[in-house]
Amino acid sequence: MADNNEPVFQIQRVYMKEASLEQPNSPAILLEQEQPSVDIQLGVEAQQAADGMYEVAVSATVTTKIKERTVFLVEVKQAGIFEIRNVPQDQMQAIMGIACPQIVYPYLRANVSDIVTRAGFPPVHWPRSTSRRCTSSSNSSRPPSRRASSPRPDAKSARRPAPMDILVLGAGARGSALAIGAGTRHRVTLWARDSARAAAITAAGENYKYLPGLPLGANVTMSAEPPHALAALAQRHDLVIVATPMAGLREMLLALRACTRPVAWLCKGFESPVSHPHGLLGHEIRAEVAPGLAAGALSGPSFAQEVARGQPTALVAASDSALVRETLVAAFHGPTMRVYANDDLAGVEVGGAVKNVLAIATGLCDGLALGLNARAALVTRGLAEMTRLGVALGARPDTFMGLSGLGDWCSPARAI
Repeated sequence: MADNNEPVFQIQRVYMKEASLEQPNSPAILLEQEQPSVDIQLGVEAQQAADGMYEVAVSATVTTKIKERTVFLVEVKQAGIFEIRNVPQDQMQAIMGIACPQIVYPYLRANVSDIVTRAGFPPVHWPRSTSRRCTSSSNSSRPPSRRASSPRPDAKSARRPAPMDILVLGAGARGSALAIGAGTRHRVTLWARDSARAAAITAAGENYKYLPGLPLGANVTMSAEPPHALAALAQRHDLVIVATPMAGLREMLLALRACTRPVAWLCKGFESPVSHPHGLLGHEIRAEVAPGLAAGALSGPSFAQEVARGQPTALVAASDSALVRETLVAAFHGPTMRVYANDDLAGVEVGGAVKNVLAIATGLCDGLALGLNARAALVTRGLAEMTRLGVALGARPDTFMGLSGLGDWCSPARAI
């Protein structure tokens, strides 16, 4: 049990519930020379086992066929028991449907592969993650209802807002992806520091360096005005997005310090020490160089190519300014992108920064073949350490069970 109502998310046990292998057309079909087709279907089930304890099961059906005849059929159901306490109700769906299955999935994949190879067949190529292949079908009682302390999507987003003029500062992968997505509904200016690069992107109609094959669209216009002119440029727009690396955020905020438009940055991490012995988060940099700026962070799991292709994405708009939160939701919340408002800016920034370190650690764990026990320990204890650091820096504990924190860690680590 946790003290002081801190969120608890721990795996207690992983086990195989069901397993079967069928070879209905053996031995004749084993003599065929034709390459079989492979189909993998995944599913998720969840149920409450006891107070604060939940069973999440991931099932796999692997079917190989030559024409219409089955070579082999493998069905496995792998389950895990998780202790989940003091988590807001509106975050349980993401934990039960994404985080828990991602922990169970490597065990499932290992057991299916073992059955296939023991049956004398070559290994099956598996997806690295369940996130694009799982279909969730809960047949269980839901956890007890609690008053949600995590913000929900702004109600105004249910109405389609009028087109905006949006300025995106930084023509890298993330800035270009957000510009492409926003350009389907708004007029977007994409700023590049190098005028030659801006001209080349305009001529090609795409950012061929970072997002080849993905056109900018008719509503995206390139700009390369000098940094000293950015404040004036920003004033001609309804919203300004800073899409530079963390190392460039201070310069951008300095240039925008007189801007009266809402500003949000995409970069994640701690700035290398400049005026302090330790690195600063984005909101701390703003407090130093542009304290009057209405600003915040747009964060969450968002690979650039998926955003540019219009694949489903969920982000969190974090700011101490209601105007910034509402403007970000109105600008980007839509059919393929959900944007959730949150006033815990410190928590969202710590989650986005620390998840990079934990993702690297997860990769090292896999590369050193330390095993699935070590992976599970790293996931659960890493999340606990992230939460403690965030609380020490003024964040709320429940923020780290949302999109920035647990959610943001899922995409690069592919470990939870």
